Amino acid sequence: MKGNGTAAAIAGIVRGDHDAEHAPAGRAAEIDETPPGVGSAMSRVWRGMKALRDVVSVGVWLFPPCRLKNRLLNALGNDISASAVIWPVLVLSCGRFEIADDVSLMPFSAFRRMNRVEVGPRSMIGLFNSITASPEYQRFDDRAGTLRIGESAGITNRHYLDCSGRIELSDGAAIGGIRSIFQSHELDIVLNRPTIGTIVVGENSLTGSSCIVAKGVHIPSRSYVGMGSVVIQSAIGADGRPGLYAGSPARWRRELPDCEWWHRRDTHTLPLTRHDFDTDFDDTDFGGTELDSTDLDSTGPRTGTDADERSAV
Repeated sequence: MKGNGTAAAIAGIVRGDHDAEHAPAGRAAEIDETPPGVGSAMSRVWRGMKALRDVVSVGVWLFPPCRLKNRLLNALGNDISASAVIWPVLVLSCGRFEIADDVSLMPFSAFRRMNRVEVGPRSMIGLFNSITASPEYQRFDDRAGTLRIGESAGITNRHYLDCSGRIELSDGAAIGGIRSIFQSHELDIVLNRPTIGTIVVGENSLTGSSCIVAKGVHIPSRSYVGMGSVVIQSAIGADGRPGLYAGSPARWRRELPDCEWWHRRDTHTLPLTRHDFDTDFDDTDFGGTELDSTDLDSTGPRTGTDADERSAV
């Protein structure tokens, strides 16, 4: 009977459903290192196989973008579209990634101990982002440790996302600028216990640089959170109205006009062209100094001694 139990456990390992009755689905099930019903010898084998898989997975995520990389990631249990462009990123001890058509993952971001990452069509994650989760919460709730990015949404560069709870970017939403912090867990000092929650950026909403967003916040659709704002649930409310939010804590300031940014079909804004300089480019922020068109080449404004001297004159 003991042999039959071991064989059944091995079959469960191969199928990947060894802990279906013992833990939530997703990476939460993998936190317990050894499947139930496996003896000490098989436990060592299991841990060795898991460690080998983790090493192989780290290496594949560091490959340059190519169809082979996407196929290998699928073989490791992910769901990656063939049209997704995935540059080298660091993925350590994470669960399943679901990446849809025409997604761009730019290089040098790091994902650590995530339960699940879902990225919708035509969305992007930029450079040098740190996206992490504390795995302890995933033992009790399969929604913990999740990042979900909707269609045509995005994260720019150098942000920190704590996904110990759950962070969701709705369709068309974006975390813009640089160096924002999204914190989905915090310490309840009254009860002296950690708590987790969900952060939602509403449809077609945008946050500026250096924002701090706490757990429980739902940024309304078609809203803009100004640079440096601190967004907490008690200030923004559960049913906040669309508009401009700013301050510490961030509060509703005014309504926004109908913005072209809301109607875009992908994550990118229109590129700057010479036409912008030749017609209605607003140079008032340059102190009234007229921008000399000779300072422009095919890639944009030149920097250097000549351009600096002309602007000084």
